[in-house]
Amino acid sequence: MTVTHAKPRNGKRRRRGEEVMFTLQKDLAVKEERFEDAREMQQPIYHEMTHNRMLRLVVAMESALADGRYEEAARLRDECKHLASGVRV
Repeated sequence: MTVTHAKPRNGKRRRRGEEVMFTLQKDLAVKEERFEDAREMQQPIYHEMTHNRMLRLVVAMESALADGRYEEAARLRDECKHLASGVRV
């Protein structure tokens, strides 16, 4: 099976949807034991996780919340809001 990777057209919201789509496709490939396909699908997920600042902030915020670091989570939330509005922090 050949995996094709779509390019984002509508900015950050589109990219987040593609990351979710690739994750679901990768999980299905693993379940069906198509490990080479799963490996190929992991590459765009890894790229998005390492190059998308908003996604990194959200993951860090969720981690802070899970660990009970609420002040840090609030700071990260505010940074996400500023980033989404286009205001530099």
